[in-house]
Amino acid sequence: MMSTSSVQSTRSGFDHRQAQLWQQLLERRTGVRAASLNLDWLAAGIGELADELGFTDTMDYYRQLACGGDNHPQWTRLLDRILVRDTRFLRHRESMNAVGRIWQDYQNERQQNHQKNNSGSSFTAWSVGCSSGEETYSLALVLADNCLDHQVSYGVIGMDISAQAIATARNGIYSSAQLAALSQRQRDHYFQCRKNGDYQVGEQLRRRTCFIRGNVLQVAADSSQHIPQMQGADLIYCQNLLPYFRRWQRQQLVAGLAANLKPGGHLIVGPGELANWQPPHTERVAEPAVQMYRRNTCISASAGVSHPAPMRIRK
Repeated sequence: MMSTSSVQSTRSGFDHRQAQLWQQLLERRTGVRAASLNLDWLAAGIGELADELGFTDTMDYYRQLACGGDNHPQWTRLLDRILVRDTRFLRHRESMNAVGRIWQDYQNERQQNHQKNNSGSSFTAWSVGCSSGEETYSLALVLADNCLDHQVSYGVIGMDISAQAIATARNGIYSSAQLAALSQRQRDHYFQCRKNGDYQVGEQLRRRTCFIRGNVLQVAADSSQHIPQMQGADLIYCQNLLPYFRRWQRQQLVAGLAANLKPGGHLIVGPGELANWQPPHTERVAEPAVQMYRRNTCISASAGVSHPAPMRIRK
């Protein structure tokens, strides 16, 4: 936590012009719209880092970052400081319940089609904008709780732009408050309680999850940035991320994500995060309190996505 003197020394020169320059730089590189960031939070984060790095003027800090690339270590450090979002397990229970039903339907359909011994089939879910991992592990927990056939392979991939968030997710240690929505059975079964009262994600969820760093807007907008494993996804879960972007960027992002679904695959966004529009080649699924889209089953690979071999989740 930075001191009061630190706040005063770094924020005193953070005027409206500087705020605009920083906001424009962030939006140009990440797509995050300026209005989604609290100005005091932005100024404090920038000022704290500038002080830590020995800059007496935040404009000097700005010029260094503006001249560097997206992989500049101080740029990634800044993103970690101002973009890591607060989240928790089973954040939107209705959406998580819908995931459980999708997964059960997948298993039932597989059995009806006599695909039980088809070792090449796998259910892959993506948690886009996964922050510090609670959403990704929540999806893995829901899939584990609703697994009807233990011969079916499944896994969840979490992606976020923040290196710090990804490191936290891979570490898999959370406070009891972050697990408040879980039942005692789920805590006991999927986590180990540490001496300090925190909880460590257990092996059953760890072996079904992995985490990667990436800018979802670039992935959605530029076909050369597509992550091959996302193509042909059964489920893409993207909540509490779209409000950070402008309306046209939201549509571009969601269209890109939907194009990576396999025919019949599902995309779930936060309720109300996408209004008066739906991604091409999808239909809105009528589900109470859930904003969900299903990719049309008649879409061919040429309409948006190829179908590589399913991703192998580390075990």
